[in-house]
Amino acid sequence: MSMQRNQALTEGADLCLQLTVPLDPVMWYKPKRALGGPGDISIPSMAAEGFLDFEGELCIVLSRDARDVKVEDASDYILGFTIGNDLTARSYQDPKRSGGQFTRCKAFDGFAPLGPILTNKKTFGALEDKRIVTKVNGRVFQDSPCDMIHSPEVLISFLSQGTTLPAGTVIMTGSPPGIGYFQNPKYSLRDGDIVEPDENSPVTLVKLSYRWPLPQGSVAMMTPAVMLK
Repeated sequence: MSMQRNQALTEGADLCLQLTVPLDPVMWYKPKRALGGPGDISIPSMAAEGFLDFEGELCIVLSRDARDVKVEDASDYILGFTIGNDLTARSYQDPKRSGGQFTRCKAFDGFAPLGPILTNKKTFGALEDKRIVTKVNGRVFQDSPCDMIHSPEVLISFLSQGTTLPAGTVIMTGSPPGIGYFQNPKYSLRDGDIVEPDENSPVTLVKLSYRWPLPQGSVAMMTPAVMLK
């Protein structure tokens, strides 16, 4: 499952002024087939034809089934943390097309590549000491602290109320500033792009490669997306 508007820093000062933070976290579900790991991941052609965007996010992995968890107990349900790329086909996110729901644009097969390293919560340390960095073709697009509106514990508690979250559930906690759609000009991932972690980081949590068929049948190779430092 994935969260929206959970980063205290969002896409630009003007947008920050326009956004109203809702009382409850905004969320949607990604199906199991959206999961991907290290190695090649085929992206459906229909998703690659439009605006394909990256969103580097911190991810929480649950150690056991969670139901009606109290905030003060939520840490006991955390197996560890990893990094994910909340891939998004923006053309399917257009309100005129989607009616305001985000599941379709984010739920295609392979649209939740994770890992490959899962760091246990003790080793991970303090969240406020971490940054999420995403580079595309050597250029840093995202470099922000893990400054969340809703903490991992609050998210686990909220999502588990009246709903059982199975062991192994992954919660993507929301993307910091820097995604391609809010660049000027906008930047859509395209054939041959390389997305990689910062080589100067002491802690690299993800280095994935995947591909998708383009309309012409060509193949794009990528090494996305994100790390913590």
